[in-house]
Formats: sequence, C-alpha cells, structure tokens
Amino acid sequence: MHWSLGFRTNIILLLGYVAVITACFAVSPPPAVWMLLPFPLIGFAVGVYQARAVRTSPEAFLHTKSALQVRAAFMSIPDGKFAFRLMWLNAIAIVGVLFLSPSATGLASPSTILCALALGGLGRELITFPAMMALGGCVEAEIATRLPGRALG
Repeated sequence: MHWSLGFRTNIILLLGYVAVITACFAVSPPPAVWMLLPFPLIGFAVGVYQARAVRTSPEAFLHTKSALQVRAAFMSIPDGKFAFRLMWLNAIAIVGVLFLSPSATGLASPSTILCALALGGLGRELITFPAMMALGGCVEAEIATRLPGRALG
C-alpha cells in the first residue's frame, strides 16, 4: 500500500491542516465566513466520495506503490472519479476567492488562500480517516494470511 494511504500520513495531514488554519487566523484578520464556507463543505463531500471508493474496492488500493497508482485506483471507481471532479471544483472556487476577495489589492491575501486550501483538506481528511484506517486493517489481515500461525500484535 502506498505510504500516502497510511495511518501516520493521515494523522500528519490532519495536524498540519489544523496548524495552517490556526496560523492563518492568528497572523491576519479572519476573512468573511461566507468566503471560506464552501471549502470545508466541498472537502467533506470529497471525503465522502473518497471513503466510499475505498470501501467499495479496498483491493484496488492495497497493492498501490505510487501516487499515480493511487490516483488510477480512485479513477477506476465511479465514486473516486467524482471525488476528483469535486477537488477540481474546489480549485476553481479557490481561484474565485482569489479574485473576488475584498481587499486593498483586489486579491485575496495568501493567508486566506492557505486557509481555504487547509479547510478543504481538513474536511476531506476527517471524513476519509475511518476508511483509511479500515484499509490499514485490510493490510494487516493480508499480512496475517501470508504468515499462518503468527498473530499480529
């Protein structure tokens, strides 16, 4: 299984997103809530579809060795393909925030853009986390079947 699907990676991503969001709100005035609201919502939706893809076909993800193989596994499952379309929608929304943000320069601040990215990522990771942990359990079960007579622990 590719390292990006592992427990440690998901924990690091969750903590990283929280740190970025906290830092963004600490270093600059918070942007209007209406401006940031779409990002965690899109992130939650992406997470739902990614989790459904992983639960539908865990075997597609178990033998991935590269990020391209992980992407191909997602794209081979309708829910995974839809999740990628939603991520593109998120990217378009971020470009929209960049140009529609009320500021002196007419562009959103870097902290607003980072906060939008982190909110979307946090929403996605929170929803997909249980599916990724179940996928990790599949790896342990597969290892246990290859090593008869040995208990995992």
